[in-house]
Amino acid sequence: MSELQSISHNHIWMRCRLCSHQSMTSVADLIKYKGKTTKVAEIVNKAVCSKCGCSEVPEYRIIYRGASESAMLGAVGKVEAD
Repeated sequence: MSELQSISHNHIWMRCRLCSHQSMTSVADLIKYKGKTTKVAEIVNKAVCSKCGCSEVPEYRIIYRGASESAMLGAVGKVEAD
């Protein structure tokens, strides 16, 4: 499993099993709080829902946020007129 330092420009998205509350946290903020060598699994296994208090996270994702303008540059297409 990845250490936080290897995904420092990403976010971690999690969903609560009980109430389906969703949360996304910056990995940079997690590094400040838990340290750069902390593993993603440790964060997910210790997560507690801020809405209902459940500690089961059945689903999580590592998400890159940012530079979407650069990513979209190649998405523009032109339609040729007949």
